[in-house]
Amino acid sequence: MPQRGRAVAASMIAVTLLVGCTSTVAPPSASTPVSAPPPSPSATPRALDLSTPPTRNLETFDALAHGVIERDGPPTTSDFVDALRTAGAPDERLEFGDDLTTEGKPADAYFWAVRFDDGCLVGQFRPLETDPDRQYLSAEAPLVGGRCLVAPPSETRNRPDKVAP
Repeated sequence: MPQRGRAVAASMIAVTLLVGCTSTVAPPSASTPVSAPPPSPSATPRALDLSTPPTRNLETFDALAHGVIERDGPPTTSDFVDALRTAGAPDERLEFGDDLTTEGKPADAYFWAVRFDDGCLVGQFRPLETDPDRQYLSAEAPLVGGRCLVAPPSETRNRPDKVAP
């Protein structure tokens, strides 16, 4: 495995461990590099079904993210969150990180998730053009304390009024 591939795999494992800090951590169910072609629009449903397991929604989750990435201009976390809203995810089921660090610099990676009754779908995008690992990754993860993203709350996390335009 090339050095970059190892770094990507290690990064995804670290995200999964951070997201699912439990005694049994499920391996990522999928990871999709940004260069992979998105599923054809006619073959992929564009609505999430939160009454089914996360696994059954992964293809739609990935298709929504690829749609955001392929638009003109650099994507933001709010673009990914808005795509999930459009696909039927209510605000109380969405979790996300900030686009900026506490120092006001662009974040190295954007994180967002949609919470299902029995797990989560988590997305990560590395937005910086200068980053050789610029890519999109997704994973199914367990709920931890009723949440998908395990991190200290930020000023804008889970505040739709701070994300939506």
